Amino acid sequence: MNLEKSLLIIDDDVSILDLLSERLRSLYQITTAQSGEVALKLAKKHKFDVILLDFNMPHLTGLDVLRKLRKFGIQTQVILITAYPTYELAAEFNQFDVYEFVAKPFQLDALIHTIDKAWDKHYLIKMKNEFEANLISNNTELCKLNDRLMKSNQDLDEACINYNFNNLFQKRLMELIDIFEHIGKIQCNEKLQKYIVKSVSHILRAERSTLYLVDEKNSEIYSSCAEDLEEEIRIKIGSGIAGTVVENKQTIRVEDAYKDSRFDSKIDTLSSYTTKSILCMPLSDISGNVIAVIEALNKRSGSFTEDDEKILKAFNSLASMTIQTISLTNENRELKEIK
Repeated sequence: MNLEKSLLIIDDDVSILDLLSERLRSLYQITTAQSGEVALKLAKKHKFDVILLDFNMPHLTGLDVLRKLRKFGIQTQVILITAYPTYELAAEFNQFDVYEFVAKPFQLDALIHTIDKAWDKHYLIKMKNEFEANLISNNTELCKLNDRLMKSNQDLDEACINYNFNNLFQKRLMELIDIFEHIGKIQCNEKLQKYIVKSVSHILRAERSTLYLVDEKNSEIYSSCAEDLEEEIRIKIGSGIAGTVVENKQTIRVEDAYKDSRFDSKIDTLSSYTTKSILCMPLSDISGNVIAVIEALNKRSGSFTEDDEKILKAFNSLASMTIQTISLTNENRELKEIK
């Protein structure tokens, strides 16, 4: 007995049920029902591979049973047995996906062949559904694996970025040390200012930089040294980015200058330049008074970062001390000459 193949036979004629059960028992696991009501209960409770359905039954006809089966979502292969096969009947049943019509009286061998073919179709559909389900499951797993792989790649990329960034930061610190060694050897104020501006642009990877000195008497700052700018620029303290830095004694970092209300675009107009990003920091004396402002414009790659601020802060500490030292030295020299 092959219990893997199940067959539900529905017929109100007991002799037909007995005949088919006896003949098919060696090929299928047989379940019988003498009415449509019993058949529906069985079909809802068990999954049958094939249903052999008699059309002419009392209470619920074969059409009634088939309609309810499909309504319940049961898509089992159905073979309809009828003594009155007509085109109209076939058309009506075909809308419910009947596998085959068998006319009474039927030849048993031909009926068995039809049942076998119906089971083959059932098996193919079952395999197709299982394949699609496995495919969906595999795709889901692949998506999960792909997500994990992407996350791993992101982590790896981030690690590489951090590694490269740390290496870059260390490289800039080494450059800063070289600048410190050189800056201490400069004795001329004018040369020092030019070197400061050039060095800031280099270590911050900026397009240009400007050194503003504070003119306390006129409450202004003026461009003592600026790259690619010949005319002196004077800005009221509290005005523009650089003037605000002096007034508040705080660093300002701007990603988009033209979106910042503190930015004064007049200088861009005068110099035919377009400012995008800004990093502006005060230089203070030992008493905490702002004596100058260094302003870097347009980082060549992206915007200025917090680490750029750290680099510039370290640079400004030495630069401010050097400026004060040279200024004091020059003042002492002038006093000696007067004496």
